[in-house]
Amino acid sequence: MSSHPAPERCTSIGPTAWRLRSTDQKFRTSRGTASRFGARMKTNKHQTLLLVKKQRAVHARDLVQHFAYSPGTARSYLSHLGKQGLLERMGPNYGLTEKGQDRLQHFDVFGCASPACPLCQGKAGYLTCPDCGYRISKQKARILKEADYLFVVRHAGVYCEQCLKLIFNETQARLLGIREDE
Repeated sequence: MSSHPAPERCTSIGPTAWRLRSTDQKFRTSRGTASRFGARMKTNKHQTLLLVKKQRAVHARDLVQHFAYSPGTARSYLSHLGKQGLLERMGPNYGLTEKGQDRLQHFDVFGCASPACPLCQGKAGYLTCPDCGYRISKQKARILKEADYLFVVRHAGVYCEQCLKLIFNETQARLLGIREDE
């Protein structure tokens, strides 16, 4: 006689339900949920937020079409991004919040955390101007002091060396550890 308890059977589904459940065992790993039959694709937050920005609002079926997720996974992921404050419900759809737009701006400049993201390859160690794409080394980036010119005031912050657009204001740059220009 075995010391292991017998698996519970679900009588409403039938006697084979416990066997099906045991053959497709799922387990947690440091990279998310995996299956005994192969790892599942990890969602790329950057690409999902860009899709929401492009379409202004998305439904779970949009993630199913673009990323080949199951409908349940798509609904769960949209809910997860909503709980993070990056998306908000708009009827049956989800739209970007202000925090979601800020995160996209951050991804434009720094890249996202996914090394496999095709949109962010090569951004490690650099700030990338969201307007012109010029890359500035993080060590070389400096906070320029406020300057009052004849017709315009340049506020303190980190500016692109090529197109002169503001990348970060002074407060954002200080939080990121960027030093002031001497």
